[in-house]
Amino acid sequence: MLRVTTAGASDGLEPAREPWSLVAVLSVTEVISWGTLYYTPTVLASHIEAGTGWRLPIVLGGYSAGILVSGLAAPFVGRWIDAAGGRRVMAAGSALAVVALLLTAWSTSVAGYYAAWGVMGLAMAATLYEAAFATLNQHFPVHYRRALTALTLLSGLASTVFWPVTYALAGAYGWRTTLVCFAALHAAVCLPLHAWGIPRAGDWRQRLAAAAAGVAAPPITPPRRRVVVLLASAFALNSLVTTGVLTQLTRLLAATGLTAAQAVGLAALLGPMQVTGRVLEFVFATRLTAVRLALLALGALPLALLVLAFGGGGLATAVLFVMLLGLSNGVMTIVRGLVPASLFGRERLATVLGLLAAPTLGARAAAPLVIALLVASFTGPRGVLLVLAALAATAIAAFVASTTVDGGR
Repeated sequence: MLRVTTAGASDGLEPAREPWSLVAVLSVTEVISWGTLYYTPTVLASHIEAGTGWRLPIVLGGYSAGILVSGLAAPFVGRWIDAAGGRRVMAAGSALAVVALLLTAWSTSVAGYYAAWGVMGLAMAATLYEAAFATLNQHFPVHYRRALTALTLLSGLASTVFWPVTYALAGAYGWRTTLVCFAALHAAVCLPLHAWGIPRAGDWRQRLAAAAAGVAAPPITPPRRRVVVLLASAFALNSLVTTGVLTQLTRLLAATGLTAAQAVGLAALLGPMQVTGRVLEFVFATRLTAVRLALLALGALPLALLVLAFGGGGLATAVLFVMLLGLSNGVMTIVRGLVPASLFGRERLATVLGLLAAPTLGARAAAPLVIALLVASFTGPRGVLLVLAALAATAIAAFVASTTVDGGR
């Protein structure tokens, strides 16, 4: 049986040895990277459709292609971070982001647009959470968990900041100029912060070994294939359901009897609830192991779906659903950085995070199509919600199995 520990247990090393300014640096770059690379299509898709004449599925298909490329590149990026350090990789990712945003802004053909999104996928793999978590792992031998939670708490504002900014820029100057502005932001802010704001990794494995002296930890062994498959399945299924629900959130809420204005208003509650979940984790971090935290986050998702399916409709039911969904999604971001460290140790964490990210990103790319097919297959929302709840429950079962496999093989 695998031995499960909480990543980031203290052994008495001085906190001053850990570069807390790095959390601030990565918080800034994560807000910009998520806001300009990942969330951009939410606002710009209609502008691109109107400006190019391409159908909306073609426009959004580029985004899905970028996410798929990101998933394919994630294992390679993880191995690169383990070998060369997060500083070099994340700086390269920012440089790719500049190129990708400019190529997208200048694209005049569907082929060129999709090629640009392919480069965007490479940039996402090297700049978003998995890369940032792996970088924190190399510099926080003692307080990795608290640093990770603080990062997700601060960078969770990406959509809050960039949705209105993107909307305003696109309305005033057009989508192409907006993307050029975002490229300049990466060149002027993210690239120098990654290149000079992230310390050199140095002999980070030695620091990890010193911090772990005398602390029970999982053996440093190659990631066990069966455990990785089970854990990846759990994360991918959870991401599939969550992303699918988010793409149809206002429609699902409206189907329960809410007005369109109420549905949109409740959807806006999702972001604050995600941040609330991370605040609660930060405050009570020492009270739960990574595995128990994961079980709570995973369990909240099917519970939310069942509440909406059988709650009888109405505002109170919808509010409870959005609260549970937001708490689950917010904490799951933290879980994806903590549980692999807990199960496999931290010496090869970037490699493991990359392996786990690939199917999760694939599921995220497929989610809009899956949820659209489900919606088309049922006459009402209850059937859709029950199928999604079953998938979310399967994610819990896969996760439990990943933590209890005898020998991890």
